[in-house]
Amino acid sequence: MKTQSEDRVKLVGELESNDDPRIVEAAKKLLALGDHGTPAGTYCLAGGKAALRLGRLADAVVLLYRGLKVAEPDTLLWAEMLVNRVIACSRHGFYRDAIEAGEQFTAAVKALPDAARWLPHVHHAVGFAHDRLREYPEAAHHFRLAVESYAEPARRDSARCDLASALAMSGHADEGASILAEVDRDGLTMRHQFTFFATAAVVRYHQGQYPEALAAAEQAEALAVSQDDSWVVPLAELQLWISKIVWELGDSFRSGVVGLHVAVVAQQRLQLALSQEATDWLAEIMARGGVKKD
Repeated sequence: MKTQSEDRVKLVGELESNDDPRIVEAAKKLLALGDHGTPAGTYCLAGGKAALRLGRLADAVVLLYRGLKVAEPDTLLWAEMLVNRVIACSRHGFYRDAIEAGEQFTAAVKALPDAARWLPHVHHAVGFAHDRLREYPEAAHHFRLAVESYAEPARRDSARCDLASALAMSGHADEGASILAEVDRDGLTMRHQFTFFATAAVVRYHQGQYPEALAAAEQAEALAVSQDDSWVVPLAELQLWISKIVWELGDSFRSGVVGLHVAVVAQQRLQLALSQEATDWLAEIMARGGVKKD
């Protein structure tokens, strides 16, 4: 029979592997044993980062939260744990927690200059949290800071797309269009191309350029329809904009059909905010005269 000490040695060894699922499970088991590593929190950070890479956001949120409880405050380890918690909470839908952790990080970074390299990631994640809460001016503020501080061109262009969308949603669509024009489309991955065209659709919609908005939205849709399951929700969010755009172009039937599809997908995926937005839009369609098939 193995001793607890032998189990611990095996788990620590798994933390040092390149296998993210094993790293997450080892970190969780070590946490259950009350073993946090040296310095305290080391194991939770390793597990939390692996969980983020895997998209196991619930595990990431818990591991990083527990790690912050034992890590020494105002150290580089603590700061790295905090920035990863900002990202995990933002992606997992714990938006207020993400914003609070982001504020904590930015307040502490003045005394931790080596942690300043993570500031763009914090601003981007906090901007996303504000955006999801429909706090668009605040989102634009953080996205702008991310654009200004990212060193990597791809990340900077991703933040530009987010900034352009937040500006459009906060009544500054023309500025959003100018920001979007700065994106280097040649270097974009397929996912970022989708984001670019989806953002262009939102910006053009708010500029009142509905044919151009629809063309951009349909380019984004064509990129997404044959992709894997991770594209389903972003595609549904885009299709809600398509429903709104084609309404403005006079196609109430397509608008209603697409809007209803989004509502169904959002319910199936437990996307409560998107479900409510789609339901509200369908109610608005009815209030404007309903669906008419030519």
